[in-house]
Amino acid sequence: MEFSYISSKYNLNRKHPVLNKIRAHTGVDYAAPKGTPIISTSSGTVSFIGNKGGMEN
Repeated sequence: MEFSYISSKYNLNRKHPVLNKIRAHTGVDYAAPKGTPIISTSSGTVSFIGNKGGMEN
C-alpha cells in the first residue's frame, strides 16, 4: 500500500470514537483511498472483508 496516513495510533488510553469510553487500541490503523491495493507483510488468512459495527475496517 502506498502510505497515506495513520488514522489511529497504538494507544492504551484512547477514547473510543463510537462508545465514547476509554478503551485500549492495540493496533495501528492506516488510511488510504478506497480501492488502494494492500500488500501483506506476512502470511496469514483473511477472516473478514467489509464494514463491521459502523467502522470501515
